[in-house]
Amino acid sequence: MKLEPITVNGYNTYYVDKTDCLDPHLIIAIPSNAQKDIANLCMSTICGHLITRIDYEVINGTRFILAYY
Repeated sequence: MKLEPITVNGYNTYYVDKTDCLDPHLIIAIPSNAQKDIANLCMSTICGHLITRIDYEVINGTRFILAYY
């Protein structure tokens, strides 16, 4: 997996496009300075994908948004 830089709702972060699964999604790292507004992604287009739902995951103390398209 290759991390790509992205700006989401004004926050600079990184993402991975997870296309090789049943429900393709973007995995977006949540920066430590981010507020709740970073998660306002539903019905927006990110990297050419219309985001239809989101979920969250924490891995080794790092928070991520799972943005399904």
